[in-house]
Amino acid sequence: MKSLINNKAIRRSVLLISLVSILQPYIVLKTQFGPSNECWKCLIIEQTFTTSLMYLLLPLSTIYLVLKRLGINSFFQGLSVVIYYVPVSFIKITIPLFDDRIASWSTFSDQEIWDTAIYMAIPSMAILSSLLVLLLFLINKEPSLKYHPSKEIETKDEKSSPNTTLT
Repeated sequence: MKSLINNKAIRRSVLLISLVSILQPYIVLKTQFGPSNECWKCLIIEQTFTTSLMYLLLPLSTIYLVLKRLGINSFFQGLSVVIYYVPVSFIKITIPLFDDRIASWSTFSDQEIWDTAIYMAIPSMAILSSLLVLLLFLINKEPSLKYHPSKEIETKDEKSSPNTTLT
């Protein structure tokens, strides 16, 4: 069995998880949210980098590696990662950013913050989640054994006796 560190699929998967974890706030919220109330010139990534590392990258990588080590189907690996990713990303990143970048400039109740943030995040989170499951599945899909019907015919022909003639 190959070492987990040396496996190319695992390295690619962890890189994908890293990119999605760190860039998620930028990808999901950049076009929807305005400047920060706390820091006018701060980028979303500056505000969320530590949160992304602590709540997304480390747990998602751990979940993926444990499932990979257990030999779980690659589709279920991706699905398990996304089941953790969506709610944690929403609660730890989307809601605080929405509160800082939109709700602080207006009068939103707590319920309106949640409702509006969900409404705004659904399309981009659905796309990101689908892509994450699909790409993790494709990266980790075990190559199937190549089946060549011509090889099977050749082996059957070789087994039949060459002295047999048809009349």
